[in-house]
Amino acid sequence: VLRNWLDLLSVSLPPEWALHKLISKLQKNIDVISKGPSNMSEVVETYKMPRASFSPSCSRHNKGEGFSCGFWKLLHTATVGIAELRGGLSLVDADFVHVNTKIYSPIDAADSIRDYMQHFYACSDCSMHFVTTYDNCENNRRCDRLTDNEEEATPADWKELALWLWEFHNDVSIRVLKERNESDRKNLPNPDAMIKKEVEALWPDLNNCLICFDEDGSWDEAEVFNMLEDTYWAEAKISPAKDLLLMYDDETTNGVLVSMLIFVVVFLLIVRNLVGGQSATIQRSVLLARSAMVSAAGPGKHRGPKERSA
Repeated sequence: VLRNWLDLLSVSLPPEWALHKLISKLQKNIDVISKGPSNMSEVVETYKMPRASFSPSCSRHNKGEGFSCGFWKLLHTATVGIAELRGGLSLVDADFVHVNTKIYSPIDAADSIRDYMQHFYACSDCSMHFVTTYDNCENNRRCDRLTDNEEEATPADWKELALWLWEFHNDVSIRVLKERNESDRKNLPNPDAMIKKEVEALWPDLNNCLICFDEDGSWDEAEVFNMLEDTYWAEAKISPAKDLLLMYDDETTNGVLVSMLIFVVVFLLIVRNLVGGQSATIQRSVLLARSAMVSAAGPGKHRGPKERSA
């Protein structure tokens, strides 16, 4: 299960996070780290983490808090990454990883998440609820919407994993809200107030994504995926002026180099969007440029996804 989880992360996380060396080290030491948490910690501690705490939107500035929120962000990033990189096929096609690298169909990736939740997630109640909900095929239409055929999957098929997890997360948010209200019966809100609270618990909302809703109030899933992509995938919306990908010192040589590399990545992405994303040459060029950008920025100079309270 752990090996499968690490394999999934290796083909689904953006290179801007600069975590692939650590993931590779964990994969190579799978027999050692599987023996216990202390062995895992020993390997992880040899790698200098760019940031050792959770983002303020998750920790709410309370040291040691934020794991659950941070883990949800990791899952959203990985599921969007599966769509962006076609479960690893884009990496293989671009000669960026070995041809024998494990490819994850949407259902393979979902199964890996399910197994990790069952065996490793620290909150036993959360783990049990996740697995029970997952194992019921009818919940969130998992068995109907997630394909197991990575070779014939369409772009829409690849996006379904991220949309499934988004829907799952919203359902969890509503369930937790109801459980909290039921445990505090003295301050139980009236039905109208409860409906308002449930609407407020959903993501995205009207304030941050008006176009995510159709005129009848239903979700526009194409725009929801764009919102997920914009929030969790570093490559999706590159804006050098806003410095969304990297933080660096403009007065250093590295700063100049990173500026040039950002320009190259932007140019390649524009070309890729114009001619289509299936060109192996273009895919390889984008991946190489992005990796070079991470290396040039140095440790601790990258950003993860934009903040979201969840």
